[in-house]
Amino acid sequence: MHFPTKLSFILLLMLNVAFAQSCTTVVFSDEGSLIFPLALLSAFLVALIYMLSQAVHKPEWENWCKKAGMQILVSLILISLVNLAILAGCAVSDQLVGQDMFQVSINYLNDLAYSKGFPLVYMLTDASIQNQLEAVNFKFTTNPLTGGGGLAKNAGEKTKANAQDSVINMLMPLIASLYAQGLVLKVIQTVIVPIFLPLAFVMRIFPQTRTVADYLIAICLGLALILPLTYVLNIKIAESILPASIITPEAALDPDLRLLDVASLIPQAIFLPNLTIVVTVSFIMSFSKLLVRGFEPEGLYYAS
Repeated sequence: MHFPTKLSFILLLMLNVAFAQSCTTVVFSDEGSLIFPLALLSAFLVALIYMLSQAVHKPEWENWCKKAGMQILVSLILISLVNLAILAGCAVSDQLVGQDMFQVSINYLNDLAYSKGFPLVYMLTDASIQNQLEAVNFKFTTNPLTGGGGLAKNAGEKTKANAQDSVINMLMPLIASLYAQGLVLKVIQTVIVPIFLPLAFVMRIFPQTRTVADYLIAICLGLALILPLTYVLNIKIAESILPASIITPEAALDPDLRLLDVASLIPQAIFLPNLTIVVTVSFIMSFSKLLVRGFEPEGLYYAS
């Protein structure tokens, strides 16, 4: 390796160390302090292998160090880009709903499940039991001439109880869906950024795991940014729908069935999650292709 190339490579490693320290942003907080030592350790290992290659005269090791050093720099640039993207997402969420995008999404789902869903189940269950008890209220009369007979004064309450049981059976999957979505968001918030994202950036250094790392970075960014942002948009959509603007059938206003309240859970429990999945998966696939193809230019590395 010629002296200018050696000098540029040494400067590249120094730039990696300096740039790594600037990547501990407020977005990752504690997680950023994990990314920095990992990046610093990676740069140190590359420098160590480079010095070893000079000592034992291994051009292939030297060439690998050039590639690895460049990939460390690319990884650190990606860290900054991911930080900026998450900062932008936080700013959008704060502008729209005034809260952190994960927290407001989890609170929104909990409100639908626990403030609307479960109270409806309790109310309908209690009403169904009461209606069934009233339906068995049977008055029996008899006389010697006409024989025995009876009258069920509230026999129609059984039909109402059956309808309420049907609504309960419809409610439970909706509540389960809302609970599962909230649980998934909590897992993503707890695991993706603190663990998998730093791991992905370290994996980018090694050629054997670079493609997997690019896919992992795309998955992490999709789950940590795009997914919660779709819930923020869902909240704004739900808030913009005015009940007065909806033509409501009379049956939906029946206080014994509360069908309108049940219907308000259906979009977020069934339809909007599918849209969220489509948007998130589309972003992950597109961004992963950008990472895989955009940072592997042909002929960038060569052996001197």
